[in-house]
Amino acid sequence: MRHLFIFILTTLTLSFALEAANVPGYIIKNSSDTVWGEIKVSPFSRIKGSFNLNGPETGSYYFGVVFRENSDSDFVTYYPASLQGFSFQYKSAQYHFCRFTLNYKSIVVSEKKRDQFLCLLYRDTNYELYRNVIVDPNNGLMSVPDQWFQYTIYYLFSPAKGIVKVEKSRQYKNLGALLTAYDFEAQFVAQLDKSTDFVDIMDVLKQYSSWLKINKK
Repeated sequence: MRHLFIFILTTLTLSFALEAANVPGYIIKNSSDTVWGEIKVSPFSRIKGSFNLNGPETGSYYFGVVFRENSDSDFVTYYPASLQGFSFQYKSAQYHFCRFTLNYKSIVVSEKKRDQFLCLLYRDTNYELYRNVIVDPNNGLMSVPDQWFQYTIYYLFSPAKGIVKVEKSRQYKNLGALLTAYDFEAQFVAQLDKSTDFVDIMDVLKQYSSWLKINKK
């Protein structure tokens, strides 16, 4: 896990050095103060070894962000321990990242919990959905040099219940069990298609929002 963290920090530095741009954004300090300024973004992905045409390379932001308050100040790299979150606009799209303390499986006690930024994907009055991208440089394809394996993990958050990983576990055998634990209406959970899986969580949240508007007036 420590080697992975070093790899991510190296990626953070190198990705900003390649075709980096300064875009409007803000950080939220631990004091809850919002500071506006500029955030460095780059469309180049060190993981894929190519440029993203539709948006910035967001993989580095799960571990840090490069920000300056104004054009006269120097850029500073902020890590999750020092910020509640940050946001920036890139090509008319707004990106939001919030800090959470996540649990990891590790034999090292200090690595079982880690502060990390997660990318906000969806928000309504009851729930928020976040994304985390895991990068594993040890599982790259042997036939493709400098390529690494990456996969996405979704997290569901509510102020009342906290944050939970959206995946099958001993506690949650299916998505319906997780939704029930997070106080989704039983009638809505019961009418979900049996084929609905954890990866469908985004669509389910949108369906639930529409369902509440109709059934809970």
